[in-house]
Amino acid sequence: MKGSILSFDQAAGSGLIRADDGKRYQFSGQNWSDRTSAPFPGVLVDFETSGEMARDIIVLRTGNAAGTAAMPNADDAASNGNLLGGLSIAGGVLGFVPGFGFIFSVAGLVLGILARKQAKSTANGTGATLGAIGIALSCIVFVIEIVVGIFLGAVLFGVGSGKLW
Repeated sequence: MKGSILSFDQAAGSGLIRADDGKRYQFSGQNWSDRTSAPFPGVLVDFETSGEMARDIIVLRTGNAAGTAAMPNADDAASNGNLLGGLSIAGGVLGFVPGFGFIFSVAGLVLGILARKQAKSTANGTGATLGAIGIALSCIVFVIEIVVGIFLGAVLFGVGSGKLW
């Protein structure tokens, strides 16, 4: 029988599948065949039934539009670009810190690029978006730092006042 995961509670180790015929079946995490990932809503599955329970659950594909995205891995949840994207945004924001802003901006830019690369490899739109925001923010802060640095340099060293010494 075919269906899709409606819900899964990792703490309880149980979930609910809606079959293509509209019936709902409960299942235990012990009946989940893919040991590299946890069940999550929208995953299309094939399963056998035993009364009101689903067993021998096999993943057919994820429930997204492309049908090819990797499922969240319970062992490595940070590998989809979300963490790096968030850190990239933090680096951009910390770029406003006087004195060390340049370092944070560069770090935010690098982390944003890595986040987008990682998110692309796992087809994760959220990680890609966070990485893009981090890149944009870091670049904007970097440009602001350069403009402020030029302005302060001109003021401090008297450039434009006719006195060079």
